[in-house]
Amino acid sequence: MDDKFSDKIELMKKEKIIFWSATVIIALFEGVMPLLTSQTELAKEGIKHLGYPEYFGNALVVFKVLGVLALIIPQVPNRIKEWAYAGFTFNFLFATISHLTIEGLNAQSFFPLIVLGILAVSYIYYHKLNSKNNQMSFKTYIKNIEDKTGKIAEDFQTLAEQKGFTKNGELAVKATEITNWLKEEFELGHGHAMAMYAYIKGKRE
Repeated sequence: MDDKFSDKIELMKKEKIIFWSATVIIALFEGVMPLLTSQTELAKEGIKHLGYPEYFGNALVVFKVLGVLALIIPQVPNRIKEWAYAGFTFNFLFATISHLTIEGLNAQSFFPLIVLGILAVSYIYYHKLNSKNNQMSFKTYIKNIEDKTGKIAEDFQTLAEQKGFTKNGELAVKATEITNWLKEEFELGHGHAMAMYAYIKGKRE
C-alpha cells in the first residue's frame, strides 16, 4: 500500500469520526431526548407556548425519530437520507422563527441554528465520505484487476482499441460486448469487469 493510499485511508478515518460525532449529537438532540421527554408537562407547555396544538408535538417527535434512524442506519438509501437532512433543516429554521416570533431575541431563539450548524457538518461529511468511498472502490477494483491479470489499466485500453471496441478513444460497441470480453478472456467478475469498462470508457477518478 503506497503512502498516498495510506494518507487517503487516514483522512477517511478522520472524516468518519467528524461525521459520526456530528450525527450522534443530532441523534441525541432530535431523537433520544424528544422520545424521552415529549410526554412531560414541560414539553407539552413548550409546544403550547409556541402556539402549536399538542398533536403537532407528538407528530414532530415521530418524524424526528424516523429522521434520526434514516441518518444513522447505513443501509437506508441515499435519497431518504437527503429527505431526512432536508426535514431537519426545515425543522430548525421554523423552530427559530417560532421562538423569535413568540419570545423575541434571546439565547433560546438561536439555539436551533446552533444545532443546524452541527447538522450541516454531518451533511457535508456524509457527502465527503460517500464520494471517497465510491472513488476508493473504483481504484481498488482497478488495482485488483492489475494484480490478477498482470496487466496495467492502460494495457486494457490498448487491447480494446485493437479489438475495435474503441476508436480514437470513443466507444464503438455496446457496453455488454466489452464486459463480456473482460469476463471471458480475463475471468473477471461482474464488478471488476464494470470497473474496467468504466476505465476504458474514459473514467479516471
